[in-house]
Amino acid sequence: MYVNEPDVPYQGLGYSSKIFINHNEVQNCGRAAVLIGCAADEIKVLYNYVEDATIETTGTRSAINCSTGAKHGRVMHNKIRGTKHKYGIEITASCVNVQTFNNDTIGAVTKPQLNSSTGGGFEGYFMHSTNGNRYIVTVNDAGAPVYTAGK
Repeated sequence: MYVNEPDVPYQGLGYSSKIFINHNEVQNCGRAAVLIGCAADEIKVLYNYVEDATIETTGTRSAINCSTGAKHGRVMHNKIRGTKHKYGIEITASCVNVQTFNNDTIGAVTKPQLNSSTGGGFEGYFMHSTNGNRYIVTVNDAGAPVYTAGK
């Protein structure tokens, strides 16, 4: 599944917005199973099963990849298996506010997941205290939970 706006006159006009990729099963597809770029807005990649996404050179492609300015997205509840993909899920630093959560990723060459999204993107979830304060719950590199006042 490939979402892009290659022609400059059509970029940023909203043609690639509200992208929902849900409940799919993909196996041995060649490159990435899901590749979203072109500043796609409001993306949701949910509940997909991907096995051996890439058959190209080991470690060169990720199973699910958001790049080239994708923004305001959620990549959650996906299950990824295989031994050739670079990352199970890769969110590049050009993305803005892409949240990842509860992805079951095994077998990546580099790491199971990388979320480098800026501007509010994170790996985790939101919770509220009994008095209604909102928190973002993440995990640090030592595996300890981190609670940050949310927006």
